[in-house]
Amino acid sequence: MGILVIILIVIILFLAGYLFLMKKELRNIYQQLELIQDNDTNKLLLSEFQEPDLVKLIDEMNQFIHWKKMLEQQTNRKNKELQELVLNMSHDLRTPLTSIHGYIQMLSLKDLPDKKQSEYLTIVDRKIEVLNERINSFFELSKLDSKDYQLTLGLLNIHTILAETLAFYYPDFEKNHIELDVTLEQDLLVLANHTAVEHIFQNLLDNLLKHKTRSASIHSYIKNGRAYISFSNQTTDFDAANLPHLFDKFTFFSQDSNSMSSGLGLTIVKELVEKMNGTIEGSYQDECLVITMSFQSEHVE
Repeated sequence: MGILVIILIVIILFLAGYLFLMKKELRNIYQQLELIQDNDTNKLLLSEFQEPDLVKLIDEMNQFIHWKKMLEQQTNRKNKELQELVLNMSHDLRTPLTSIHGYIQMLSLKDLPDKKQSEYLTIVDRKIEVLNERINSFFELSKLDSKDYQLTLGLLNIHTILAETLAFYYPDFEKNHIELDVTLEQDLLVLANHTAVEHIFQNLLDNLLKHKTRSASIHSYIKNGRAYISFSNQTTDFDAANLPHLFDKFTFFSQDSNSMSSGLGLTIVKELVEKMNGTIEGSYQDECLVITMSFQSEHVE
């Protein structure tokens, strides 16, 4: 009987000690949580009390803390991007609007010669085109940034779309005395969206025309089951230091205030390519800017 009492006392003391240590550890964890919640810190919960269920709970809580920090960082980044977007939008829209307002004031002058009136009207019309292009770019990019925006993909002959687009742009290349060399692999079928590919080609051809260049080239080939197509041009008005920012929003490579560029063309190209599970990259060497895309392909023999 005496031995049984001793055993019970030992068990009670053990449980009391266990509960004391558990309560102490829970207070410690609570204090750590308060510290993490009240401060901008990357600390995680730590415990010296290696009770399996408690260790599992702490692991789960640390995963939640990590997820919460990641969400906060993403939110802060998105807020910063939104602020920059609004700032750049206001600047990009204000510039042509201010110019239009100035020319309209001059057009209101009573003694303005007809020749000047016609000249100012042409300039105003051009500025309105610039304004319209930039508004459309902002709208398009906002759609692409939406998670709900999806593209329907199908097998397309990418060369057929390129030929159709080139036919529209060819007079512009002739007018600007740009020699365009087109070297294509035999017909390529790619998994893509017709409208998106057409828009990509339009933006890239616009990009070729914006640079001061005498020659440009378009080249396609097959490698490891993927179709590659590159747009390249010789240019002296591109700074190699800008290459990492080639596809960033509001990146301008021309200081021409009359440029139709919104600084979003290549950003839109990148978004569209990636929406179709493609890849895109830029390179610049020996005064030659090259933009290369790849898509999942089915080679036509």
